[in-house]
Amino acid sequence: MVCPKCRQHVQITETGKKTLRCQHCGALLETRKLRVFHSSEELEDAVLFRTRLQAEISGKGYEAFSLPSSKASEHRDLETKTSIKVFKLPEKPPSSGLPPKKDPKLTLLEILKTAGGKIKKDELRQKALEKGISQERFESILKALLEAGDLYSPQPGIIKIV
Repeated sequence: MVCPKCRQHVQITETGKKTLRCQHCGALLETRKLRVFHSSEELEDAVLFRTRLQAEISGKGYEAFSLPSSKASEHRDLETKTSIKVFKLPEKPPSSGLPPKKDPKLTLLEILKTAGGKIKKDELRQKALEKGISQERFESILKALLEAGDLYSPQPGIIKIV
């Protein structure tokens, strides 16, 4: 979770807690109101995801971090003679000339807004495919948006923004 107060710190928490305190600013947060960015049973996976998210928040992206890790490589600082471990995040996948990916839900809502708030489901699917959203992902996102009440279907095959 990312603290909504300071927006500076990402932390890992266990499920089942009602409240938690931000380790950066000390704000008391209700966990039911927080957005879950990632869920994992493996601590190493959660730590890797947290590191990536913290990098994006701090503006460092996929650069190197000074973190202890089993995947780290040791470097010697010649002046201080201290050992520094540098953690390298995996390389970004090669881009196919497309802009950075947005949240697919936002992409669908954006397509609907540009179409005047009303569009045929087939047209929406086609435009979503053009934006890089797979067929399966499109169906699951559309279902989630319909269930959440962000969209509705006034007639079969027609989708509208609420």
